[in-house]
Amino acid sequence: MARFVGETFEERGDRIIRERNAARARVKKHQPEVKDVQSNGKFVTVEWTRDNGERVSASFELVGWKQAPADVVADTMERLSNPPVFLAGARGPK
Repeated sequence: MARFVGETFEERGDRIIRERNAARARVKKHQPEVKDVQSNGKFVTVEWTRDNGERVSASFELVGWKQAPADVVADTMERLSNPPVFLAGARGPK
């Protein structure tokens, strides 16, 4: 009868659980933390720990959207659909 060389199913299961728990601990340790939010989310300061133990802090600024929020789109479309009717001031050259 052949002998099984290596780890048993129980040992393998325990090893997988240990590795999974260690990976989760690393993720929790390196999870970014939002430290400051200004101007309704336009400016954000975030801190996190890199793999080498270095603590990093960065500031981010929202400069545009991939897709604008619905209320901003609605407001913009309403303003574009009602152009100014009368402009006061000097006339341009004819």
